[in-house]
Amino acid sequence: MRDSRPDVLDTLVREIDSPSPTATRQAREIASNSPRLAQLPLEHRVEALAGLMASANMLAGQAWQPIQQRRGPAARSWAAEFYMRLATDPAVSFWANSSITDGLALAAAWPLPLRVARCMGLAGSLGTAELAGYPPLLKGWEW
Repeated sequence: MRDSRPDVLDTLVREIDSPSPTATRQAREIASNSPRLAQLPLEHRVEALAGLMASANMLAGQAWQPIQQRRGPAARSWAAEFYMRLATDPAVSFWANSSITDGLALAAAWPLPLRVARCMGLAGSLGTAELAGYPPLLKGWEW
């Protein structure tokens, strides 16, 4: 059986789009590196996605404001981890706690990072016969 990993990831990466050409380019770069990032510790994966959060103020609109106000300088990292957990962790609501509504509003207003997080989550599982069980939903995503 042929490994479908490159075809599936390439398709997902091509589907990543944003009104901002800069954000699109950055998101596609992160998603393209998903197989490599999937081998790194979770903190490094979150850090990779946090770079995309520089565009949040412009692209997420009003949904970014509550997170920025509550988290201050840690807003980018928190949002990146929220997107990653939303894509990979069935217990995201426990982690986010009272900020779950703000996080979901952000994801609804600006789904681009969620698409990138999905690519990162799937990269470690595509082309394998292994199931991670529950939890974690995906192999290598033991939050």
